[in-house]
Amino acid sequence: MVLLCHIVGLNSLAKQLFIEFITQIDKNKEIVVRDLDEISLKVIKSKTTIQWKYELETKINNLLKMHTNKKVIFVGLCTNYQDLRIRVNIGTVNKFFVSIDPLLNAKQTIKYNITNHVQQIINGDFPLDHLDHKFLIKQYDTIHRLYSNKNMAYKLKSYDSIKKWCEIMISNYHILDYDFQNVTLAIIATTAKFTNYIYKGFHNEQLNLERIFNAQKKYLYAYPTKWMALFSMIDKQPNILKGIQFVNNKRIIYIKELKKNVFNNLPKICNFYYVETKFMDKKGYRYVSDKKLKIIKSHVVTDILSELKKDGVDVIYFK
Repeated sequence: MVLLCHIVGLNSLAKQLFIEFITQIDKNKEIVVRDLDEISLKVIKSKTTIQWKYELETKINNLLKMHTNKKVIFVGLCTNYQDLRIRVNIGTVNKFFVSIDPLLNAKQTIKYNITNHVQQIINGDFPLDHLDHKFLIKQYDTIHRLYSNKNMAYKLKSYDSIKKWCEIMISNYHILDYDFQNVTLAIIATTAKFTNYIYKGFHNEQLNLERIFNAQKKYLYAYPTKWMALFSMIDKQPNILKGIQFVNNKRIIYIKELKKNVFNNLPKICNFYYVETKFMDKKGYRYVSDKKLKIIKSHVVTDILSELKKDGVDVIYFK
């Protein structure tokens, strides 16, 4: 089982369209989309918030166990409707909140409710708040602030960009599968220096500092190959394009300058730290841990581009 992502902020109409989209692109029938709102509503009736949290966690864990050979996408809230302070943590680093105009979100919600709950509305059994623009806009803004704050740290993305991310992940999922075969040691690439252990946030062990280099970093990420580890380290370098393409059914891994001499901005030296995968969770194309990891072995890379070439990467200079 791989938990691909958790998506919050989809209204009922957007959820319906999203599930249809995933069904269309999931050629191998490997993806399971589950709505946490539906699960939560079944749990929340006549339950205290503590009971709700326990039962929702149990149902999520059982659901994941049921789909051991699938890739799972969760949509919907992981917070309690009656008390938003109570929440269930979803075990993935890919957490997205749909950024949409609140008024448009309200209109879509009302359209869906009128279309699908017309009889309940006529009978007076439908909560009229869910047909009220002001209520729905306020509700969206509250949830938006909650999930995007530093404690929950969901990434704000447009609906279309989330669809594109899912499409890339699903369509390319098998491209790197064989890179993970029989991997017992994974690689963390960083310019920070460590001796015995490596810490999330990249605490510098050698300098014995309390400060960490990146206080926002909550996880350690390790990779099965050198090129993946190096790609992760230079992920945010401007004017550099990295990726995989197929030419005549052959996999080509490449890194490309989009502007002259930008490769000169890459770090001159970095360190490879090898850690045991048995102490980490496999998430997509990498291994993840929220704890410090013992360094099994390490070595210094003095030329990143040469190291990439040795690992089979095409290095393309700007012409």
